[in-house]
Amino acid sequence: MPLLTVAPSEDGTAILKWQPPPAGLSPVLGYRLSYGPADPASDSFMVQELSTEERTYTIPSLNAGVLYVFRLAARTIWGYGSSAQVTLLTPNVVQTTTDDMVTAQGTTDAQNVSIQETIPLLANLTAEGINSSSVILRWERPKNFDRIQGYRVWFAVTYSNGTDIAMESDVSEATVVLNGLRPNTEYVARVCVLSKHGPGLYSLPISIKTQPAQE
Repeated sequence: MPLLTVAPSEDGTAILKWQPPPAGLSPVLGYRLSYGPADPASDSFMVQELSTEERTYTIPSLNAGVLYVFRLAARTIWGYGSSAQVTLLTPNVVQTTTDDMVTAQGTTDAQNVSIQETIPLLANLTAEGINSSSVILRWERPKNFDRIQGYRVWFAVTYSNGTDIAMESDVSEATVVLNGLRPNTEYVARVCVLSKHGPGLYSLPISIKTQPAQE
């Protein structure tokens, strides 16, 4: 099967890149890309036929905060082989404003104006200390932003056809221990900043695989 990677961008698109499968008896004649929300009830799955020379593909207009699944299969004279599959949770898009008192130029009168506030995206979310039932998440505190009131941690079990019930937890420090996880199970996690106006943009998600249960 092809080696597929998927990367989201801030403008709501996803950039797919792949390498062809290892050389076999039959040359690759093309690829079939299929993608859509990782929801068995969804009817918006898309299929795209691609040429054998293509190695990248950009998908526009993905919905924010949705788990997508991408599958890519190579076609030979024998038909389509096994599909490479990647899941991607797109970040939420949040717009916030804050009302501040400012003094109009040339006057001494203070006025209420609405100023666009940008809540930064968290960076370098990592997982460590992974065992069969817990994991430690760490991330960098955003620089040049002094209105942080905490963080919101979102995590969920991932399956090939979607997610289980998602869980959220608000914390005050840039680290958290997630306990009570299932052994030998894959999770997805993301974190956002909390300000007085609510949550900001979620970080890019990371996948976490817990260890098998010890006998």
